[in-house]
Amino acid sequence: MRVTKVAALCLLVSGTGAGAVQADDNVPAGVSGFPPGYFLPCAKAPKAAVLVVPAPFNRFMRVLCTRAGHALAPLPGFRWSFTNGSDGWLTAINPKTPQPAPEDYFTRLATAPLSVAEVAAFRARLKTVVKNPAILTADVMRLQVDTSTADHKQEYLMIGHAPGGQVTGAWGMECYNDCNPMEASPWAFTIFAVKPG
Repeated sequence: MRVTKVAALCLLVSGTGAGAVQADDNVPAGVSGFPPGYFLPCAKAPKAAVLVVPAPFNRFMRVLCTRAGHALAPLPGFRWSFTNGSDGWLTAINPKTPQPAPEDYFTRLATAPLSVAEVAAFRARLKTVVKNPAILTADVMRLQVDTSTADHKQEYLMIGHAPGGQVTGAWGMECYNDCNPMEASPWAFTIFAVKPG
């Protein structure tokens, strides 16, 4: 997926390198390259924190708890490749706040079904920055996200299917104002399976 403009503020959380040591029990499955103590036990999150991703989004993402705040991240065995060439996650931090903190968490993760008219309008906006027909014809899902940092945004997933129902491609996009205008949407990514070995 190609987006013509990418916001300057990076909301991605990435590892410190494959050589980093992991020596604690809080490291989630399928994650590597982070220093000891980076991940926190989600069981100790504030009571208001939403830690469960609702269906059908839970087939593509989960919540991780870190010293830089909570984040939506791919499931074990997958990675999110962003348009700037990095792999990363979508965090609960607010771009208007200068410093991420463990106290940054999600207060709402809610599936927000789209009407036929809303899907058509989203695809029309998407067509201004994307030319791949597989993305433009994929099923569109929306997750409403609120955070403890007073941020409100939407996560869109576009899921391609073969005639038999198998998933043929998965793409995501984080948006403010329901991706209107599309050029202002800061993060677009492709979901890839991690190749073994």
